[in-house]
Amino acid sequence: MHLTSPGPWTALAAVVVLTVGIPSTARAVTPSPRPQEVPISAAQEDTIQEWVPCRRTLPSCVSKTLGGMRLEPGESIDVDGRLDEGLWRRAAFSSDFTQRSPNPGAPPTEHTEFAFVYTETALYIGARMYAEDPSQIRAIMSRRDDGGDSERLIINIDSYQNRRTYYSIAVTAAGSRLDWFTGETTPWIALESPSLGNPLNDGRTDPTGRFVVGTMWPDTSERKTTGSLYQVDGTGAVVTLATDIGVPNGTAFDAERGRMYFADTPTQMVLVADYDADTGERHNVRPFLDYGPLPGKPDGGCVDAAGCYW
Repeated sequence: MHLTSPGPWTALAAVVVLTVGIPSTARAVTPSPRPQEVPISAAQEDTIQEWVPCRRTLPSCVSKTLGGMRLEPGESIDVDGRLDEGLWRRAAFSSDFTQRSPNPGAPPTEHTEFAFVYTETALYIGARMYAEDPSQIRAIMSRRDDGGDSERLIINIDSYQNRRTYYSIAVTAAGSRLDWFTGETTPWIALESPSLGNPLNDGRTDPTGRFVVGTMWPDTSERKTTGSLYQVDGTGAVVTLATDIGVPNGTAFDAERGRMYFADTPTQMVLVADYDADTGERHNVRPFLDYGPLPGKPDGGCVDAAGCYW
């Protein structure tokens, strides 16, 4: 498969505040050839052994090396899954892969290439994965850390260089991100005092990445309206959008038409507001749909490409 093959999908992952031991200039080191695996015939399929990782202690093991490129002053990378910055044309990409499954050591059936770019505090890994038939790429949307059955790029970082423990980060063809090590989370900000007793409920990011999330009283049978609706930007700055909420739900954004939808479930009312994605300002809040005559209650919501609210 050549770079002109149809249907590439690209992924870009970043790990910040990571100590990396990569040369300060870009250089690709050609590895010594790895012993060629014997092609597997149909008659041998029942005797295929499990793939064994390459170990430094094995005489036949040859580590592959690829240099990284340091960003120049003033250069930056948007972690958006697109390798469209000019600096990627200077990076040293490698495509020297072999199969792990189903034919260990055999040449890959599809072309994959990747490169490292770094700063003092971040390591960027850019990769392009090509497909002969793009319509067959499995790209199933899923929750964070659940790749489902999607095709994915996985990077293992052996920062201790002991070949026993490593950090794993991944991104699927649908854009879902995964990472594994301890499963621990780090507290970020407190929207309310714990003494209020309000857990978080429905939340969604706006078109520019601010997180809009609501709080509620946990026992809905008491019909308390102690909840609020908050907007949090990437710096952790919090703006209160609404108060006196029962059960916040149905938050959704229509970026093309500059609208934000929101429902307070006990009121059976879906509201719509004009929303400025650049500033995060919400104004002209008005009724959109009286859900009372309809079956069920307004809960999670989303907006389709035609601007219809579901």
